[in-house]
Amino acid sequence: MNPKARSNRGMRIWDIIEKELKKEEVSYEVYFTEYPHHATDLARVVTEGGDYLTLVAIGGDGTVNEVLNGVVRLEQITFGYIPAGSSNDFIRDLHLPVKPEQALHNILHPKYYKNIHLGQITCGDTIRRFAVSSGIGFDAAICHEALKSRFKNFLNKLKLGKLTYMGIAFHQIVLCKPELMTLHIDGCKTFQFPRTLFLAAMNCSYEGGGFRFCPKANPEREALDFCIVHGLSKWKVPIPLLAAKKGHHTRFKGVDTLRCRKARIHVDTPLAVHIDGESCGFQTDLDIECSKETLRIIAGC
Repeated sequence: MNPKARSNRGMRIWDIIEKELKKEEVSYEVYFTEYPHHATDLARVVTEGGDYLTLVAIGGDGTVNEVLNGVVRLEQITFGYIPAGSSNDFIRDLHLPVKPEQALHNILHPKYYKNIHLGQITCGDTIRRFAVSSGIGFDAAICHEALKSRFKNFLNKLKLGKLTYMGIAFHQIVLCKPELMTLHIDGCKTFQFPRTLFLAAMNCSYEGGGFRFCPKANPEREALDFCIVHGLSKWKVPIPLLAAKKGHHTRFKGVDTLRCRKARIHVDTPLAVHIDGESCGFQTDLDIECSKETLRIIAGC
C-alpha cells in the first residue's frame, strides 16, 4: 500500500479498503511503503519463502512496477490491483474497476483471470520488469518532470491529475532535441529513424494517463508493440499527440509502429528513459524484451 499515491490521497483509499476487509472478515497482512522502491523490498521479503499467495498492490502504475520487480518467482503469486494513482494505465486493457470498493470486491470474489507477460529492460547493469510500458526520449522526459512536478500535485488535489502529462508534454516539446535512433529487432532486422522524438515500448496499449500509443498491444501476447515518432517538426508534434488519445495517431506521417519480442536501441546522446512512468535515468543503449514467463492476474470482465 502506497499511502502517498495521488498526492497523499492513498490513505483515504486505504480507509475505504480496510472497512470492507473487516466487513468481509478477510485474513490479510498489509505493508505500507515509506520510501522509493520500498515496495520492491517488501514484495521480495513476502515472496522469497516460496509460498503461493495473492499479492495486491494499492497505488499507481509506479507501485505496480515496484511490486512486480520485487517478486522472486512470478508463478507463485496471483496478482491483484487497486488503482490509486494519477494515470492508472495498467487497469485499462485489463478492464479493472476504478472505484476502490469495486476493485476490492473483484479481488475477493474473482471471476476472470489473465496470464500476462511483462516487459523487461536492461540498461547497463540494471535489469527491471515493466507492466505497462517503457520509453526513451520525449515521453520519458515527461515522466521525469511529472515525478517532481508541483503542477501534478495541484491537479491531483482538483481530481484533474490526468491533465498533468498533457501540460508537461507541451513544456517538453520546447526542450526536446530529436536524435538519430538505431533499432535492432529480434536479432535480424535493423532500422534507423532520423530525428526521433521518442520510442515507446508498450506491453499494454495505454500510457501517460490514457494515450493509446499502441492500440493493438496486448499483454497476453508474447511480444511488445513499439511506437516511434520521428522526422517531425516540434510544432507539428501536438497534432498526432492529441490524436493518440483515441489511437488515431498512427495515420500520421512520422509515426511508425512495429511488433517484436526483443529490441536493442541506440542513440548517440543520452536521453531520458522511463519504466512504467518511473525514471531510469539517461541512457544511450537499451535492451528491451518481452518475458517468456507469465503473471496470473485477477482481471475485470
